[in-house]
Amino acid sequence: MTSAPHWQRRMASLVLLGVGISAPLGASRWLTAFTTDTARALSVAASPPVVPNVALRDADSVSQPLTGDGRALIVDFIATRCHTLCAAQNGIYQQLQRDIRARGLALRVRLVTISFDPAWDTPRVLRYFAMAQHLDRSVWTVLTPRDSTALMPLLRTFGIRVIRDGTEFVHNTALHIVAPTGRLVGIVPITDVEDALSLAAAQTGPTP
Repeated sequence: MTSAPHWQRRMASLVLLGVGISAPLGASRWLTAFTTDTARALSVAASPPVVPNVALRDADSVSQPLTGDGRALIVDFIATRCHTLCAAQNGIYQQLQRDIRARGLALRVRLVTISFDPAWDTPRVLRYFAMAQHLDRSVWTVLTPRDSTALMPLLRTFGIRVIRDGTEFVHNTALHIVAPTGRLVGIVPITDVEDALSLAAAQTGPTP
């Protein structure tokens, strides 16, 4: 697929982030969040942290480690009952799923969606989510922490901030690249699909 010019992708990222954050929280807090996300991405690139090994369950209630199957990961965080920004993220993941299959990268790159709403997103809920998203489990895995104790180390490591705003969630979002070694090596704006896929594939060899 053809990547848009960098400035266009950056502007699209700002617009998408603004929809989810600036309206509920105000422009000044949105700018602070954006600055923090940029600093976080630079920090991760300079010194990749190890992703914590916490208890996660898939849609079949099977415990799964986040890393360890030899593939690089592209990770995002959602809640299935979040219908604003999360819906846009799901669409981007469907695009990534198609691209991974089309490029023959399924043995090198895996998509992972983690719920930050474990009280609601039980394995049963995740099964319905997987069906609704036409999720190919060989490419895309959806996981839920067993409880908030397991969730918090992940949110800290990935730099995710979540605020409940009535019936919706306000949160920052990005595509997080995890190397097969278990280190978080990159944070890419959610609309930079090509950059995220190229960085993930590069963790396991030359990009096709």
